Amino acid sequence: MIPGVSRSGAKGARATAMSARKKKEMKFEEALERLEQIVGKLEDGEISLDESLRLFQEGRKLGKDCAAQLAEVEKKARLLIEKEDGTVSEQPLDIEGQEREKEDEEEEEE
Repeated sequence: MIPGVSRSGAKGARATAMSARKKKEMKFEEALERLEQIVGKLEDGEISLDESLRLFQEGRKLGKDCAAQLAEVEKKARLLIEKEDGTVSEQPLDIEGQEREKEDEEEEEE
């Protein structure tokens, strides 16, 4: 036991730490679902100003977490390209570039 901390206070601190880890480990899909719930509650307007502020802050954090997770996935995403000589090279995945190419091809077909 930590000096000066009651048994219930220590339990509360552990629960808070576990809750913080759980939120940090929240999967992208779970975070996005929670963010959608928050947006729904805020749009309904049926909650107090204090609760709205708390949910807004939680939503901002979830949004930042989701953006960070997406950025990390983007870094990891690689597109394997087979060259004419049969070797394979790894290149960054350029989704936006592929979408532009697809749009250009569709325009050429018209």
